[in-house]
Amino acid sequence: MKNNLKLPFNKSNEIENYYSQAGQDIFVLCVLDGMTGGRFLDIGCNEPKSISNSYLLESHFGWNGILIDMNIDMIDLCKKERTSKCVCGDATSIDYSSLLKGENFPNVIDYVSVDIDGIASFRALQKIPLLDYKVREHLNMTLIKAIIKQKNYQGNIWKTWDILDCVPM
Repeated sequence: MKNNLKLPFNKSNEIENYYSQAGQDIFVLCVLDGMTGGRFLDIGCNEPKSISNSYLLESHFGWNGILIDMNIDMIDLCKKERTSKCVCGDATSIDYSSLLKGENFPNVIDYVSVDIDGIASFRALQKIPLLDYKVREHLNMTLIKAIIKQKNYQGNIWKTWDILDCVPM
């Protein structure tokens, strides 16, 4: 971001602009100090580049992951313009365990972005096998903590940025 960041990170001076709507991609890079080669899960990915929470990570920092959206037109665009796996489907009914295993995901997912409406975010996160995969960063980490607590998991959970104001329990 050419020295415009309050907390610069490794290679931040090489970034011309960000693609996410509210700087989520920059936040993740800041928290993970410009990490390269990371793995992401982008649920509700929408457009391939514009307002994408993962495009900057993939295109400039060598990350790869899985893009999920229920709009086939968005998935078709992503297949043309992105290098990551693209899946069309309802994020609340996907078998994430099989999907992650099928894509040889390591047991650490560096970033999970869930950009779907309302309670569907909670339901999609509940489907991710959080006992088998550690999540380094998620913008709704409070929600992940609630799910893990519900499953009686005792583990190390990382940072948080955004707090969901309504967590159904």
